Amino acid sequence: MRGVISVAVMLLLGGCAAQQALLKQTPSGHAEAVFIDQSVDEVRNVLSNACMDRGLFIEQSSIDQVTCSKTMEGSEAIFAQILIGNSYSTTPTKKVRFALSKQGDGVRVVGYQWMETQMAYGQMRQQELNANNQRNELQQALWALGAK
Repeated sequence: MRGVISVAVMLLLGGCAAQQALLKQTPSGHAEAVFIDQSVDEVRNVLSNACMDRGLFIEQSSIDQVTCSKTMEGSEAIFAQILIGNSYSTTPTKKVRFALSKQGDGVRVVGYQWMETQMAYGQMRQQELNANNQRNELQQALWALGAK
């Protein structure tokens, strides 16, 4: 039964349309860009502020990464719970992690997205969000913040 529901949800979420083209092919296979003439601290602050501006909670901020999350709501949360959880799991959260690395006169940032929920006995279920449209949204967000 769960398999049938998962297939139905995937059809609803994905539809029959062809997957959109990636805006940028990257070595990591994730959204990535370089912030030129900025320090790691400056880029970390830009990313942290961008998360807060979009209503995300900063879970972690360190020298080499920023992780932000937001509890999913509405139909998005319902579909996510059907896909990766069950009626006993917590409301799913959407998360994004930015890995930062000094590169020449700039800072390379790689963005990674996923959703997760905690099941009844504490185990975590995660699902990577790496479809082309999801990567493109994150890629555009990095460019909008001033990265190249």
